[in-house]
Amino acid sequence: MKKTLLVIENDHTLERANHVNHFMKDYDGEIIVMTGFGQRKTEEIFKNVSKCTDVAVQTVFIGGSDGQLQSMIGLFAKISKPINVYIAYMNSRGTELYDYFVDNLTPEQLISIEHHNIFAMNTEYYDDNTTHLKLDFTSVTKKLHKELTKKRVYKTTAAYRPTGRKILVLGCTANGKPFENLPIGQEVDELECSELSKNGKSRGVWIMGNGEPITLVNDCGFTEYKVVSKMSIEEVLTEIGKAISFDLDGLKSIEYNGLLYILKDDEDNNMTKANIICEELKVPKRGNRQRIYTLLNENLVVSI
Repeated sequence: MKKTLLVIENDHTLERANHVNHFMKDYDGEIIVMTGFGQRKTEEIFKNVSKCTDVAVQTVFIGGSDGQLQSMIGLFAKISKPINVYIAYMNSRGTELYDYFVDNLTPEQLISIEHHNIFAMNTEYYDDNTTHLKLDFTSVTKKLHKELTKKRVYKTTAAYRPTGRKILVLGCTANGKPFENLPIGQEVDELECSELSKNGKSRGVWIMGNGEPITLVNDCGFTEYKVVSKMSIEEVLTEIGKAISFDLDGLKSIEYNGLLYILKDDEDNNMTKANIICEELKVPKRGNRQRIYTLLNENLVVSI
C-alpha cells in the first residue's frame, strides 16, 4: 500500500518544526506539506487528509493551537479510513499528550476517533529504531462503550417489545433512511422504547421503521398516527398531552385527577370538554382545542 504523509503546520514554514522535520527525514513515502494550516480552505484540508495514510504535527496546544484540537478531532471523526496520527507535543514522552486529550475531550469524542491510531511522537532520537507511543483511551471510553452497546441491543430488539396497542400510520414529516417505506394507511404494533425517549418520555408513539424503531408524532401540525386500540381514560389524557405538547408530569395530583374527572363527565359534550381542558392547562385554544376534540371523538362516547 502506498504511504502518504500529511504534515500539518500553523506557521508558514517548517523552520521551527524540528521534530516533524526529523520525522519526515525517515519517512519512506510521499509527503504533502500544509503550512499556514489555519488559513487553508476546509475542502483542501479534507481532500488531503482523506488521501493520506499518516499525519504528522508538532504543537504545544497553546496560543491559539488549543482551539484547533476540537476542529482536528471533528475532522478525523469524519474520515472513516484509519490513519496514523503522530503528534509531537512539548518534547514529552506521551503521558502529557494523553492527559491533555483526556482533560479536553469527551468520551464521545474519543470514541469518534478510536478507529485511528494516535501516537505521541518520540522526540528523543537516540537510535535508528525510534518508536512512538500509541495512546490507548480504552479506560476512559469503556463505560460509554458499555452504555452504547446496551442501547444498540435495546434498539435492535425493539420489535420484540410490542405494547399491545395498534397504531394506524397516517404519514410522517421526518426524513432519513429509518423513515423510508413506512406502511402508510396500515395498522402496526406500538413498541416499548421508553429508554430511547428523552427523559423516558416520548412525544408520540414508537413503531418499527426501516431497520430501527422510529417515533410518529401528532404535535408537528400534521397528524402522523392514530391509536386504534381501545384506550383507557388515562391513556386518552396522555395522548392529549402529546398532541398539544404539554408535560402532564408537571401537574399536581389534584390537577391531574381534575382532568380525568372532566373526561369522565357525561354532562358535557366533547367540544365543551376540549374547551375546559385548554382553560385548565392554560394553553392557547386555537389549534389545541380541535386536536383535543378530535381525540375525544375518536376515543370517548360523545355526550349530547
